[in-house]
Amino acid sequence: MGVILKVDSIHKSFMGIRALNGVDLEVEEGQILGIIGPNGAGKTTLFNVITGLIRQDLGHIYLEGKDISRAPIYSRVRLGMARTFQNLTIFRDMSVLENVMSGGHLHINSGLLDCILDSRKKRQEESRLVLDARALLRLFGLEDKADQEAINLSYGEQRKVEIARAVATRPKVLFLDEPASGMNPRETEELDSLIKRIRKDMHLTIVLIEHDMNLVMDICEKVVVMFEGSVLTSGSPLEVRNDQRVIDAYLGEDIV
Repeated sequence: MGVILKVDSIHKSFMGIRALNGVDLEVEEGQILGIIGPNGAGKTTLFNVITGLIRQDLGHIYLEGKDISRAPIYSRVRLGMARTFQNLTIFRDMSVLENVMSGGHLHINSGLLDCILDSRKKRQEESRLVLDARALLRLFGLEDKADQEAINLSYGEQRKVEIARAVATRPKVLFLDEPASGMNPRETEELDSLIKRIRKDMHLTIVLIEHDMNLVMDICEKVVVMFEGSVLTSGSPLEVRNDQRVIDAYLGEDIV
């Protein structure tokens, strides 16, 4: 297994304020990597740059060795990137099944004529989309919620729907931005198991931003610590927890 994602000396400023200052990052294929740090450290900005939501000022991003630094969002998705956001983003008035199916539409090849004629190809692709979405709902423990409107689910279940929709795009690298935010302890424990399960069953590489240190320390093989727009240190969860620089940087904060 080699490096699937490489971030090389990324810089980003907003109105003269430096948000990212020469960030370097390497993620191994199949790895679960956690990014931690206080609010304002640049974690979500880094996600936004990597996934194409905003453009870096300097630096390069490589996915499987391909320079995607200037690629638009849709190209990065097609190449194998998917993400969730800090704030829940689901289609609340659509069913759970429809939410997950919306992620799979990326792989529909039927054209306008197929839709007008209701072609066999279109019907076959739609059937496959439903089957794939239901399989994901089983994996996520949401099969019995398939026909419910997403708005009627608990917060933790809605988070699962959002992640399932991202996984439906068939990513190589899945980015999760504070997936445990707002969850109670039971929901967080379920999320812990779910992330491990989808990494194994879907052969994913996962990069996550998270403030729940118990979750980070349990599921991540590598942890990157950001502080004031730079990488402070990185290593195994144990190495990071015991790093004096991390302890000093987060003095007074419940980080380690």
